Amino acid sequence: MASLDIQRKAIDAMTIMNVAVTNIRLYPPTSAIIRNTVNRVYQIILDILKKESSVIFAESGKSYVICGQMFSEQDQFRFPQARAFLDLLSKCGIKSLSFERRIGKPELKSFLKMISRTPEEIDAAGGLPALIKGEKFPNIIIDHKVYVVVDHEQQIFASLDIQDEEIVRHVVGEDDLPEEDREKLRELAKDPKWVNQVFQAGMAYITNMK
Repeated sequence: MASLDIQRKAIDAMTIMNVAVTNIRLYPPTSAIIRNTVNRVYQIILDILKKESSVIFAESGKSYVICGQMFSEQDQFRFPQARAFLDLLSKCGIKSLSFERRIGKPELKSFLKMISRTPEEIDAAGGLPALIKGEKFPNIIIDHKVYVVVDHEQQIFASLDIQDEEIVRHVVGEDDLPEEDREKLRELAKDPKWVNQVFQAGMAYITNMK
C-alpha cells in the first residue's frame, strides 16, 4: 500500500492534470501554458514512480482509490480539481487509469489531449476505444483490474461493475450472477490472495447475517 505522502502527490498530479486539460481546450497546442502544466504533471508522476511501480487512479463502488488509498469525501471536498479530474475520467468511460514507469512526456501529453475532447468529438472519432487504439499508450493502462486495500467499507477490487456484496452472495449461494460476471470471477479465482480476501469478506457477511 502506498503512503499518504504518495497519495498526496498523486492528488497534486490530478489537480494539475485537470488544469492541463482546461489549458489544452483553451490555448493553441504550442502554448507555453500547456507545456508548463504538462511538465509539472510529468515531474510529479516521475517522482512517485521512483518509489512506486505505477500511479493508479480507480473507481471503487461509489468512491475512488488513489495509489491504493481511498480518496475520502473530506479530501474530495478539499481538492475539488482532483475530484473534477476523476469525474472527467468517469465521463470518458474510464474506470481505472495507471501510469507505468516508462511513461514519456509525449505519451502523457497525448493522453491529456485525448481526454480533453468533448463527448461529441470522442463519438465522432469512433468512441474512446478507437481513440485509445489509435494513440497507442504503451505505458498508460486503462480499465485494467485494480486491487485495493480492504477494510469493512472498501471494495476488494475496483474497475469491474460487480460489488463485493454481490460476489459474496453468489459465493454463499444466495444470489446468482450473469455468465459474463461469473467468467470474470473464474479468472480472478486463480489468484490465491484474492480468494483469501473473498473468504474473509464472506465470513464477515455470514457473521452479520440475521
